[in-house]
Amino acid sequence: LLIEEQRTNLLVNSGTLSSVSWLGGTRTANQLVAPDGTQTASVITGNASVAANYFQRTTATATTLTFSCYVKTGLVSSRTSFVFLMRNSTTGTNFQAGTFSTTTGAISGGGWTSTSVGNGWFRISYTSTQSQVISVGDTITCYFGAVGGPLYQPTDAIGLWGAQLEAGAFPTSYIPPRDSIVTGK
Repeated sequence: LLIEEQRTNLLVNSGTLSSVSWLGGTRTANQLVAPDGTQTASVITGNASVAANYFQRTTATATTLTFSCYVKTGLVSSRTSFVFLMRNSTTGTNFQAGTFSTTTGAISGGGWTSTSVGNGWFRISYTSTQSQVISVGDTITCYFGAVGGPLYQPTDAIGLWGAQLEAGAFPTSYIPPRDSIVTGK
């Protein structure tokens, strides 16, 4: 029995990531079996001509937020790492970027954690700290697997599923996807 506080997932369409903006890359939905056993996880790839950015923006509901998502290792890719980031776009503040290893599932970057959930899937998470000021109403951007500069190739593939941004100092269990903001326990 798992008892958790009630939380709201501020990111929409978190299972298929269909509301994520894809600049310089492609999202192919329903390509992988997700950690929940459904065929709903997406594969993202680059296009080699534009710096890849995959992101979703939302409005902060608290001053401490936790960003998390599930990342799949073991896909054929010429890259051995992908970068994840949470940013306060209102203040132009990037929080600590996390560099995820596609070979080991480890993530480097202060404040980031990676936990194996089986079958090559890892849940990565990052919590903003009190020194990294977020005000209620700020625009928060979550970047998935690519931040800015690198030209990701069409062969650079990563599996993603279950993105979540929630008010609080730790990630709760996955809140199932909807096309609008959802509250779960």
